[in-house]
Amino acid sequence: MFKEPSFLKKANLFQPILVVVISIIGGTPMEGANTGKIVLLVILGAAFIVWHVECQRLINRNREMKKQACTLKNRSAALYKKTYAALSGEYENFANKLNGEDRREKKADGSRATTESFNSACLFLCSTIAAALAEYKSSLIFEVLYIQAEWQQGQTFLRVTGYAQGEHNNDIPSLLAQPPRPVTGTPSMLDEQLFAERHLSPVVLSGPAEVRRSFFRKRNQPPEEKYMQYLAIPVLSRRNEIIGLIEVSVKKNPFIFPVVMLETHELADIRSWLYHLKDHFLLFHEIERAVRHDLP
Repeated sequence: MFKEPSFLKKANLFQPILVVVISIIGGTPMEGANTGKIVLLVILGAAFIVWHVECQRLINRNREMKKQACTLKNRSAALYKKTYAALSGEYENFANKLNGEDRREKKADGSRATTESFNSACLFLCSTIAAALAEYKSSLIFEVLYIQAEWQQGQTFLRVTGYAQGEHNNDIPSLLAQPPRPVTGTPSMLDEQLFAERHLSPVVLSGPAEVRRSFFRKRNQPPEEKYMQYLAIPVLSRRNEIIGLIEVSVKKNPFIFPVVMLETHELADIRSWLYHLKDHFLLFHEIERAVRHDLP
């Protein structure tokens, strides 16, 4: 990832030459008071010292950059390791639930139990993401949502089916109890706009200014002040339609200063991680669709 700087390459070539030149000049017998030779030796000696110090500084910086890159890779690997280890058990749990429901069902509303299992799976995925993020960067205050699209009589509705928060948050979410929101031609929030426009690529708002400018869509709504950063990863069906949205929002705590936020490389790392996780949400969607015959 890190190549040796060109300055260091030149240093490795010219530093021995400089030492040889100083040795030759210094070893030449002086005839009387040869001031020019003394001045030349002083200049060459000073140049050698400066050259050596600069080379050492660059070597140390290069070593530190490699160390930071290694640390970042380890943190990124921990994200994947933690989530995939948890998911392997959840797939078995989800399958067992559906299998048990299939045996019990023959009752009037079998689809409801399947929906509850799907919602539990979404909650589990959001909780797994939140736990990994809390470990990835301590003191980060955030919330994780999964928004599912539903279609009723040709109209798209959005419903929160998964929610989790960082370990420093204790709010009881009311989002899970809210009725589905319709997606209209004049969306009031960014997530509604993403569904309305069929936005297929991830969205990253890296700072408070971007969040204030983009989060709410109607002019009469006040700017968003609670969220500092925002990531949204669309979950796409096999037909390339948005069927869900993974959202991670970094929140501001008025009692903590400065506000802990994700750095640019951390945002890129988490965006890539969530992009891979979207396939797990899709898999749960596909399982639910296979079991529930009332879904389109």
